[in-house]
Amino acid sequence: MSVDLDIYNGVFKAVDAALSPMVYPNISGDGTKPYYRINILKIPTTPLGVATTDIHEGIIQIDVVVMEGIGVISPQSRVATVLGLFPRNSRITENNTVIRFDRSGWQSPPIQSGGEFFIPVNFQFIVLTNEV
Repeated sequence: MSVDLDIYNGVFKAVDAALSPMVYPNISGDGTKPYYRINILKIPTTPLGVATTDIHEGIIQIDVVVMEGIGVISPQSRVATVLGLFPRNSRITENNTVIRFDRSGWQSPPIQSGGEFFIPVNFQFIVLTNEV
Protein backbone atom coordinates (compact mmCIF):
# COMPACT_ATOMS: atom_id res chain seq x y z
CA MET A 1 0.00 0.00 0.00
CA SER A 2 1.03 3.58 -0.47
CA VAL A 3 1.99 5.82 2.39
CA ASP A 4 -0.76 8.27 1.40
CA LEU A 5 -3.42 5.55 1.61
CA ASP A 6 -2.02 4.40 4.96
CA ILE A 7 -2.31 7.97 6.28
CA TYR A 8 -5.97 8.20 5.21
CA ASN A 9 -6.87 4.75 6.54
CA GLY A 10 -5.05 5.21 9.86
CA VAL A 11 -6.50 8.64 10.54
CA PHE A 12 -10.03 7.70 9.46
CA LYS A 13 -10.01 4.59 11.70
CA ALA A 14 -8.87 6.64 14.71
CA VAL A 15 -11.48 9.32 14.07
CA ASP A 16 -14.29 6.80 13.41
CA ALA A 17 -13.64 5.19 16.78
CA ALA A 18 -13.99 8.51 18.65
CA LEU A 19 -16.37 10.87 16.83
CA SER A 20 -19.87 10.45 15.50
CA PRO A 21 -21.45 11.34 13.18
CA MET A 22 -18.45 11.86 10.87
CA VAL A 23 -18.66 13.30 7.36
CA TYR A 24 -15.84 12.49 4.95
CA PRO A 25 -14.63 14.38 1.88
CA ASN A 26 -17.16 14.44 -0.95
CA ILE A 27 -20.04 13.52 1.42
CA SER A 28 -22.44 16.08 2.92
CA GLY A 29 -23.96 16.23 6.39
CA ASP A 30 -27.73 16.17 6.67
CA GLY A 31 -27.85 19.74 8.00
CA THR A 32 -30.25 19.02 10.87
CA LYS A 33 -27.91 17.98 13.69
CA PRO A 34 -24.30 18.61 14.75
CA TYR A 35 -21.61 16.57 13.04
CA TYR A 36 -17.86 16.42 12.41
CA ARG A 37 -16.26 16.95 8.99
CA ILE A 38 -12.71 15.79 8.20
CA ASN A 39 -10.17 16.71 5.54
CA ILE A 40 -6.54 15.74 5.19
CA LEU A 41 -4.46 18.46 3.59
CA LYS A 42 -1.13 17.05 2.41
CA ILE A 43 1.86 19.04 1.29
CA PRO A 44 4.22 17.65 -1.37
CA THR A 45 6.52 14.85 -0.24
CA THR A 46 10.04 16.02 0.55
CA PRO A 47 13.16 13.85 0.13
CA LEU A 48 15.53 13.98 3.11
CA GLY A 49 19.07 14.36 1.77
CA VAL A 50 20.35 11.75 -0.68
CA ALA A 51 19.09 8.83 1.36
CA THR A 52 15.90 6.90 0.68
CA THR A 53 13.93 8.71 3.36
CA ASP A 54 10.91 10.74 2.31
CA ILE A 55 9.03 13.13 4.58
CA HIS A 56 5.24 13.11 4.23
CA GLU A 57 3.59 16.01 6.07
CA GLY A 58 0.24 17.68 6.27
CA ILE A 59 -2.66 18.94 8.32
CA ILE A 60 -5.69 16.99 9.47
CA GLN A 61 -8.61 19.37 9.79
CA ILE A 62 -11.69 18.26 11.69
CA ASP A 63 -14.54 20.77 11.64
CA VAL A 64 -17.04 20.79 14.48
CA VAL A 65 -20.24 21.70 12.62
CA VAL A 66 -23.46 22.90 14.26
CA MET A 67 -26.45 24.83 12.98
CA GLU A 68 -26.52 28.61 13.36
CA GLY A 69 -28.15 30.03 16.45
CA ILE A 70 -27.29 27.44 19.12
CA GLY A 71 -24.48 29.45 20.68
CA VAL A 72 -20.83 28.64 21.20
CA ILE A 73 -20.81 26.43 24.34
CA SER A 74 -22.04 23.24 22.65
CA PRO A 75 -19.55 23.37 19.77
CA GLN A 76 -16.74 24.41 22.11
CA SER A 77 -17.23 21.28 24.25
CA ARG A 78 -17.03 19.21 21.05
CA VAL A 79 -13.79 21.01 20.14
CA ALA A 80 -12.28 19.83 23.44
CA THR A 81 -13.15 16.24 22.51
CA VAL A 82 -11.54 16.60 19.09
CA LEU A 83 -8.38 18.15 20.55
CA GLY A 84 -7.96 15.04 22.69
CA LEU A 85 -7.77 12.72 19.67
CA PHE A 86 -4.12 13.19 18.76
CA PRO A 87 -2.17 14.55 21.75
CA ARG A 88 1.35 15.90 21.38
CA ASN A 89 3.95 13.18 20.75
CA SER A 90 1.32 10.55 19.92
CA ARG A 91 1.48 8.08 17.06
CA ILE A 92 -0.86 5.84 15.12
CA THR A 93 0.28 2.98 12.92
CA GLU A 94 -1.31 1.66 9.74
CA ASN A 95 0.38 -1.12 7.73
CA ASN A 96 3.77 -0.34 9.34
CA THR A 97 3.39 3.36 8.47
CA VAL A 98 3.91 5.42 11.63
CA ILE A 99 1.94 8.68 11.63
CA ARG A 100 3.41 11.06 14.19
CA PHE A 101 1.81 14.03 15.91
CA ASP A 102 4.77 15.99 17.29
CA ARG A 103 2.80 19.05 18.40
CA SER A 104 -0.55 19.70 20.03
CA GLY A 105 -3.59 20.37 17.89
CA TRP A 106 -5.05 23.86 17.66
CA GLN A 107 -8.39 25.52 17.11
CA SER A 108 -8.89 28.01 14.27
CA PRO A 109 -11.41 30.88 14.38
CA PRO A 110 -15.06 29.88 13.92
CA ILE A 111 -16.70 30.29 10.51
CA GLN A 112 -20.35 30.94 9.75
CA SER A 113 -21.52 29.88 6.30
CA GLY A 114 -24.73 28.71 4.65
CA GLY A 115 -26.71 28.15 7.83
CA GLU A 116 -23.82 26.33 9.53
CA PHE A 117 -21.42 27.44 12.24
CA PHE A 118 -18.19 25.48 12.35
CA ILE A 119 -14.94 25.51 14.26
CA PRO A 120 -11.90 23.99 12.53
CA VAL A 121 -9.55 21.92 14.69
CA ASN A 122 -6.16 21.17 13.17
CA PHE A 123 -3.38 18.64 13.73
CA GLN A 124 -0.02 18.61 12.01
CA PHE A 125 1.30 15.14 11.13
CA ILE A 126 4.56 13.75 9.78
CA VAL A 127 5.54 10.37 8.37
CA LEU A 128 9.13 9.34 7.67
CA THR A 129 9.12 6.47 5.19
CA ASN A 130 11.96 4.52 6.77
CA GLU A 131 10.99 5.18 10.40
CA VAL A 132 11.04 2.15 12.62
